[in-house]
Amino acid sequence: MGLFDHLLRDIRSVIDRDGAQNAIPPLDGAFSPNDRLDSCEPIGTPLPGLDDVAVASDGTVYVSAGRQVLKLTGDRLATRTVVAEFEDDAGGLALHPDGRLLVCVAGRGLAAIDPAKPVPSWFEAADGRGFAGLLSVAAAPDGRIFVAQQSGALRVIKNGALLTAPFITLSVSSTGERGLIGVTLDPDFNTNHYLYLYHTTTEGGTHNRITRFTANGDVALAGSASIEGRAGNPPISAAWPWTGMTLPANL
Repeated sequence: MGLFDHLLRDIRSVIDRDGAQNAIPPLDGAFSPNDRLDSCEPIGTPLPGLDDVAVASDGTVYVSAGRQVLKLTGDRLATRTVVAEFEDDAGGLALHPDGRLLVCVAGRGLAAIDPAKPVPSWFEAADGRGFAGLLSVAAAPDGRIFVAQQSGALRVIKNGALLTAPFITLSVSSTGERGLIGVTLDPDFNTNHYLYLYHTTTEGGTHNRITRFTANGDVALAGSASIEGRAGNPPISAAWPWTGMTLPANL
């Protein structure tokens, strides 16, 4: 489930909670209503369980759907090739600067797929175990990998090793689909060092929020949190505890 799927779900939960009309919180800026999706034309046949999308520099599109990661190419992306299949559901995707495709896999952790080698490799903690509860992943131009754990910690993988100190740990409601849901880097990350987290907070009532942080090396700069947007009360359905997150162009 992507960022905008979560936002639409949150909005519906406010409009039609238990079948009753409720006050709709003001939405502006990146979250202002628009009908652009209404005019879009679907591409190809449906992909059940579609979760996240990553686009390579050559235009190749990768999607996670159910337990598979597929590559979409050709006219109208009609050619679909299975890149990898896992024992559990594939979720958040990101492309690493070295060309590998990073995949969050439920119950297993973070996999890296080399296009030239079909067998994925796995990132592991110092004790040899996989990373638990990963919902989203982003790769910086310098090769660092940021992974969001549902429990609220944003972890950093640098030079192939998980750093001991988290980038930041947020206080979140992590029941069901709630928690630290998504991470993405600003397009000008190399210059402004901004990254954005989509998370469930209980401050001022339980709701999902986008917060911007400034990186100071491998940790968040103290006092740099800036709330960039919020949505309504998220449900606790645990059907799809994953998300990928792409920064809206006008955020």
